[in-house]
Amino acid sequence: MSDVDEAVWTGRVWSEFCRALEAAGQVVLAEGTRRPAGPGRGVPLPDPADQGDALLLRGQRGSGLPRFHELDLVKIGADNPDNVYLSANIRGNRTYRITGRRDTIAYFSIGSKANRYAKDGTMASTGELTDADLVAEPDGSIEIIASATRQGRNWLPLAPDSTGLVIRQTYLDRAAETPGSWHIAQLGGPERPGELTPEFLATALRRAALSVHGTAATFARWTELFMSKPNELPDFGQEMYQRAGGDPEISTCTATGRCSPARPG
Repeated sequence: MSDVDEAVWTGRVWSEFCRALEAAGQVVLAEGTRRPAGPGRGVPLPDPADQGDALLLRGQRGSGLPRFHELDLVKIGADNPDNVYLSANIRGNRTYRITGRRDTIAYFSIGSKANRYAKDGTMASTGELTDADLVAEPDGSIEIIASATRQGRNWLPLAPDSTGLVIRQTYLDRAAETPGSWHIAQLGGPERPGELTPEFLATALRRAALSVHGTAATFARWTELFMSKPNELPDFGQEMYQRAGGDPEISTCTATGRCSPARPG
């Protein structure tokens, strides 16, 4: 095993990354990089918003300005290699318009989720729509309204604790099918993110760390479970997959002929 292989296998690369990230923060926090403050100095107090910008957190405050991120090249959990994933951060007390076209992809679904990986390693479904539910306009375009109260012909329910939307588009034949294109916009609400406060900064850092930890713990347990049944497709039950954010409409059949929910990919 090479030195690089050994460093990755033992986790030394990860530890070095974490230490380097902390060191980068210390550069930002160094005394010489901050404005002096105090009686008689003749300068204003430090601005927490500026400090937050320096710590690269302003981008984390854009939940009021959603956009879809492509996730199919980002490995997390037991993602499906035949899926095209899109994800957007949202808030359950706001209203969003999702527009696009179905195109020729074999399967489409969109779900609203309450991401609780930072709390208990789960991602609860708070609303689901599949291609069987969608009503298209005469020109083939589709409009979906995501909100707490029913709106429009294609309504995706949101709950008070909804935090994100997940679109899944599944290929049967990549050579012959084309996934749709989808866009999201908030209806009403603030046009810009709110001011960065020390409270938000502290909460965001803690939540980010807990989310990474919760996500890793959830899927590390899955890995151990899958390794207990090598070269098999056992039925581990629907609850495990749904708790992690799986699409309720996606299922797989075991060798016995019984169908069970697929992994949340």
